[in-house]
Amino acid sequence: MRLLKFVAGLLAGLCLGATGMMGAANAATVYAPVPVSKSVSAKVYAHLMPWYESRDYAGYWGQHWTMSNRNPDIVDSSGKRQIASNYYPLTGPYSSSDPAIIEYQLLLMKLTGIDGVLIDWPGTINLYDYPRNRANSEAFIAQVAKTGLKYGIIYEDQNVNIAFNNNVITDKVAAARKDVNYLRDNYFGQSSYLQINGRPFLGVFGPQTFKTKAEWDSIFSNLSNKPCFLTLWYQHDQGTGVCSGEYSWVYQDANAGYLAHLTNFYNNRPNYGVKMGAVFPGFNAFYAAGGWGANPFYIAANGTSTLALTLDLAISKGVSPIQVATWNDYDEGTMIEPTREFGYGLLTTIQARLGVPYRQPELELAYSLYTQRKQYAGNAAQQDRLNQAFYYLVSLQIAKARTSLGSTTTSSSSSSSTAASSSSTASSSSSASSTASSVASSASSVVPAVSAFNQIAANSFTVQSGIQTEVSSEGGNNVGWIDNGDYLGFQRVDFGSGAAGFSARVASAATGGNIEIRLGSVTDSVAGTCPVPGTGGWQTWTTVNCGVSGLSGIQTLYLKFTGGAGNLFNLNWFSFATTAPGNNGVVGKVFAGYQGWFNAVGDGSPNNGWVHWSKNSSAPTANSNVNFELYPDTREYSKLYQTNLANFGNGSAAKLFSSYDQETVNKHFEWMRTYNIDGAALQRFGASESDAVDGWRTNRDSVAVKVKNAAEAYGRNFYIMYDITGMNASTWVNAVKHDWTTNVVGKMGLPGSSAYAKVNGRVVVCVWGIGFTDRPGTAAEVAGLIAWFKSQNAYVIGGVPTYWRTGINDSRPDFLNVYKSLDMISPWFVGRFGGIAGADDYKTNQWGPDFALTNQLGIAYQPVLWPGSAWSNLTNGAGPRNENPRLHGDFMWRQAYDMKQLGINTGYVAMFDEYDEGTAIAKIAENSAMIPTNQYFLTLDADGVALSSDFYLRLTGDINRLFKGSIGLTAQHPTPHQ
Repeated sequence: MRLLKFVAGLLAGLCLGATGMMGAANAATVYAPVPVSKSVSAKVYAHLMPWYESRDYAGYWGQHWTMSNRNPDIVDSSGKRQIASNYYPLTGPYSSSDPAIIEYQLLLMKLTGIDGVLIDWPGTINLYDYPRNRANSEAFIAQVAKTGLKYGIIYEDQNVNIAFNNNVITDKVAAARKDVNYLRDNYFGQSSYLQINGRPFLGVFGPQTFKTKAEWDSIFSNLSNKPCFLTLWYQHDQGTGVCSGEYSWVYQDANAGYLAHLTNFYNNRPNYGVKMGAVFPGFNAFYAAGGWGANPFYIAANGTSTLALTLDLAISKGVSPIQVATWNDYDEGTMIEPTREFGYGLLTTIQARLGVPYRQPELELAYSLYTQRKQYAGNAAQQDRLNQAFYYLVSLQIAKARTSLGSTTTSSSSSSSTAASSSSTASSSSSASSTASSVASSASSVVPAVSAFNQIAANSFTVQSGIQTEVSSEGGNNVGWIDNGDYLGFQRVDFGSGAAGFSARVASAATGGNIEIRLGSVTDSVAGTCPVPGTGGWQTWTTVNCGVSGLSGIQTLYLKFTGGAGNLFNLNWFSFATTAPGNNGVVGKVFAGYQGWFNAVGDGSPNNGWVHWSKNSSAPTANSNVNFELYPDTREYSKLYQTNLANFGNGSAAKLFSSYDQETVNKHFEWMRTYNIDGAALQRFGASESDAVDGWRTNRDSVAVKVKNAAEAYGRNFYIMYDITGMNASTWVNAVKHDWTTNVVGKMGLPGSSAYAKVNGRVVVCVWGIGFTDRPGTAAEVAGLIAWFKSQNAYVIGGVPTYWRTGINDSRPDFLNVYKSLDMISPWFVGRFGGIAGADDYKTNQWGPDFALTNQLGIAYQPVLWPGSAWSNLTNGAGPRNENPRLHGDFMWRQAYDMKQLGINTGYVAMFDEYDEGTAIAKIAENSAMIPTNQYFLTLDADGVALSSDFYLRLTGDINRLFKGSIGLTAQHPTPHQ
């Protein structure tokens, strides 16, 4: 039966991505991890929170950095982002699934003498951020074994009750049993999983939902080897198990301080089983300041004194194991990882008390490795060097690691230097016993890489979630029973110098779905998305193709599957290619219009004036020379130019960017990649038959080349969109033809770019303005131009009037046959309606009938979506302020919601950078603090809701996910306002 599912979670014996985590040109020499010698025998584990998300890696700021009122996009003069914590990580706020962060954290733990990590685990329930936290946990788990550390699980059983109260589950015990079955199937059997007294360790933070032994007996009923189960202190009677106990935690109240509570637990709690100690640096929560309620209590850190006192107490009482509470809980201020406030002091305090032969210089090597991972991201040769440095560190070949990293730090003690100088020179019996394994001599211990360019059987995965295999009609076994969110992982896939195309053999008796190609982990950035259609049967096979970017070197590959409810499709095999396939173009994608027309004095452009920012090329001046409605959020631009406007409300100088700068164009395309926008339609004005040098056209062409460069660098597509507005009615056709052949193809070679959008090998071009009553071109002229472009192997999009189908209002009446000759029709809707009711009306009267006709004609349909508009500054006040309100995203989402209900999956967003007419989705001033004090600009809080400057980028990314079926259809947009 096709609805049967199970999760096998097969993790390979070698950790995924061992040498290729960041991409490498050549495999590193792998050295087995060597235990760090310690004079204290107690086992020490750090409690880890896997719940952090950062915009640079995850695409958004998670709630544990923001709480209710923090905005990490705000950066102070010291470079600190505004985060929800009294402390600031040395690395800055991060994503818990970032492989570079995980590597950094594990190395710090190892060099500190910490034996492993206890992960705060949310369970398998699909609610709030629990799935992301679990995915982050698994990204961390995938790297643990490489360092020789252990890991265990602290289960958040309170999430079961929360899910029950939210009507997500109906049987709490059954939900918890599913969670522990998942632990059994995916974690407990791993060699790196923590075992106590021959049983897998399992802690519970509480319990807070299940309070009786009978409930836990039922939850563990499917486990043949019951876990060593620990509850929080004084709650042992609510647990169960043959190996059980309690662990202490951070606490004090009006009756006793933290040391008194810990001492009482160590001295007086019956020794009925495992008694785990607690070590912490203090407790300084941010809840009250962050709008998450009151702070329960406060424990001063007193530098590193509180940490030293709690650790000394645990050691003196002979407690083992000991839990550090915590590694990284910034919410409550109990973190010990390096911060600006404590530096490395908390870790060096632990090193000294555990008798570890390392100090801060060795810890700094882990930080150096992390910073170089970021510095050389995408540089395969440098990442190969860093992979080797990592293996030197895990095998305690510190001197070699220092040389590899180019570090000038030296050991803080002779014992450190001696112990680290060679893996064959041990400073204790512990390290001596591992000498042979530490010199695990060659790359022969590495699993051989698999070429990405050969067919790879889908059932050759090394990790999976949610799938089964079955006999394929084409021979062998295919992967099936694929549901939304399932995935496959493949270890050490070699992409060589780069891959640009992906092919997969698929079959579906349903409506299909999508294959997301990801590297590093199932939550890492998407290198490409390949739509899978329904084929009419589970063994009716077809091959689908799509473009990919950012793939080179030896990598851990994940294929994540998305779509609707139920089984989606089967997968038999897949492969990659060095060239992009023909169908990587525009159908099933979301593009944004890109103007690229802003200039400033001093930008070095041929224009050398304030083009489009002002009305006459002189610097924008309040209430006289301002041409734009929205002020951009300028905080991330590396080049800015001073205007004549007053300072912002927050005191910052009123500066603006220039589209002539490659750095600016790069930033825009970086945002497109970060926020899941497929690419840009580059607006092209001023086509001419003349080849005479012209500063304006030279500027335009220079920006076009910079768009090509940025699209290639950031893995986005682009295509040319000719705007024929204002062109000479007698010469416009020849002007477009000449410009295409002489400039676009000849001088700039834009269609030859790997990033240029193509459909089945045909280059995409759009002609915008055809058929409008106020634009040039007869039906015969336009038909001839379309035919000419097709003879040039072009896929032709028409930017057509709203009423193209009926030939009334803005459309000429004799153009229907011309429109029918297009490959794709993209009607213009900006300013044609407003509000939710207006969108619903267009669904009924425009989009629905349009889509039905284009389907009948076999023409692709690309409707225009827009966030709102206004142009009071452009028109010197003739247009009303906030003319078409954005309704804090509700207006644009409603358009997408209505379109998706009709089955539309392709869209054009107007516009990416149209600050003049108020339709921009690129980062925008949030409020009066981010605009000049002496000039009106429309800000994102105009309708009374505070939005982050990147809100419309995030909303557009979610619309793209909606169109691709990655998220479900909901009447209310899923995009957080902040």
